[in-house]
Amino acid sequence: AVSAFTQSRVIYTISSRVRTGEIAMDLIKPISFFKYVFALNSGQNAFGIVFRALPLILIFVPLYHIAVPDAGHFLVFLISVFNAMLIRYLITYALGLTGFWAVKIWHLDFLFSIMMDIFAGSVVPLWFFPAVFVRVSDFLPFKFIHFVPLSIYLQKLTMQESLLSLVYQFLWIGALFALGRLVWVRGIKKLVLQGG
Repeated sequence: AVSAFTQSRVIYTISSRVRTGEIAMDLIKPISFFKYVFALNSGQNAFGIVFRALPLILIFVPLYHIAVPDAGHFLVFLISVFNAMLIRYLITYALGLTGFWAVKIWHLDFLFSIMMDIFAGSVVPLWFFPAVFVRVSDFLPFKFIHFVPLSIYLQKLTMQESLLSLVYQFLWIGALFALGRLVWVRGIKKLVLQGG
């Protein structure tokens, strides 16, 4: 259900628009490209929420008597899931912008998916990995996309730890936004030089 909130096809979307030349029309629209792609991604997420997450919740919560955390943890969980969606979007946005240099970047999407599966704890929770592996994941943003929101929901983190994890998420959002802006500034110059 959480993955439905945080899904992203931004790398494919941007590379496709660069490859077909649609990016030229996007740049003259009265909205920033960042907001435009974010709106497209949000629409896809909304579809995933309605047709993937909601049925899972409606079926499995009563069927398996899944416990809901206390109000405080649940509120922090909701904020954390929204932040997770932003983090994933910002990572894929920055990676997608590399399409300004290399027209075909499907391998980046594949590599990102592997990194997500391993370091986000989306397939196997990080609790089951060796300590060295967990320490490496602490320096990467991936665990804040799946593992941390679910840890908050399951109340594996205290309220203080949960709030601290929100701070880390906000820091990653700021850093990734700055990275995306930097790649955009460099990439748009490259795109103009190519005559796109």
